Amino acid sequence: MAEKIFITGASGFIGANLARKLNELGYGLSLLLHKNSTHPFIENLPNAKKFVGDITDKQSVKLAMSNCDTVFHCAAKISFSRYCYDELYKVNVEGTQNVLESASELEIKRFVHISACAVLGYSKNKNTVLDENSESDISKENSYAYTKKAAEEKVKKFCEKGLNAVLANLSTVYGEGDIHLNSGSIIKTIYSKKLKFAPYGGTSVISVKDVINGLILLMEKGKKGERYIFANENLEYIELCNIIAKTLGVSAIKFKLPNILYYPSLALINILHPFFKKNLLFSPQILKESFGYKYFNNAKSKKELGWTPEVEFKNAVADALEFYDQREYCD
Repeated sequence: MAEKIFITGASGFIGANLARKLNELGYGLSLLLHKNSTHPFIENLPNAKKFVGDITDKQSVKLAMSNCDTVFHCAAKISFSRYCYDELYKVNVEGTQNVLESASELEIKRFVHISACAVLGYSKNKNTVLDENSESDISKENSYAYTKKAAEEKVKKFCEKGLNAVLANLSTVYGEGDIHLNSGSIIKTIYSKKLKFAPYGGTSVISVKDVINGLILLMEKGKKGERYIFANENLEYIELCNIIAKTLGVSAIKFKLPNILYYPSLALINILHPFFKKNLLFSPQILKESFGYKYFNNAKSKKELGWTPEVEFKNAVADALEFYDQREYCD
């Protein structure tokens, strides 16, 4: 068992859940946090030391990482707007470079990089299920996936230099602790009854509890330089939306956008996108992917790590709703 673990992005959805679980397991923790940032899951952890810093500041990263054995690099910027490319690159690529350099210089024994299934692309074919070997040409217009893929390339280069790193590719994560309403934004939209039509395609979802269990197994058993997908249920968007609606106790969504509306919708959203730069769900990239299928195969994680997802999507949504209700997020 590692004596001490360093976590970047410790006040985020994944980082905070991970810190809470590792604390329960008895690990000592070093948590990197932005100034004035926190999370209810890390407020009173007895085995955790908090450091104020930023992954774009290598000095603060290296200081917080000192005396640790293992690194979980969870910090990332999430945006699907092409207008956020510069910030995404600075955080997701240059920031990752800083964390990797610090880990190499401090001779960290194990490095777990949290990536996304977004780097694997998506398909127009409902029957296509992507795996760790899937490759996709990703342009800078797809700013989030582009920068996350570039970050993965940096991890692989450091593996070649000797760093013992593994990569986790997460599908869309639901559950308690999403204080920034990443996946929770769709829950809030359905709760407010603003969503009248479901998107055409489908996506893959997973509970944060299953993600955390998977990441710990990845730390223990993952093969150096390898990707591992953490995904559970592959659902059409209309099915996903109606599981959420049923859990929230609101009316079901009866219709999904027909495929014939793809090009008119894309033209319209390209016109309107500059006026909604910060809206997480309103971008050409989100629209393109919503007319495709982001279905992923988790067989490798099951076989090599002994990981088994246990939480159904409906229960992950219920966990999220309970967390939001306690804090009036959906009001």
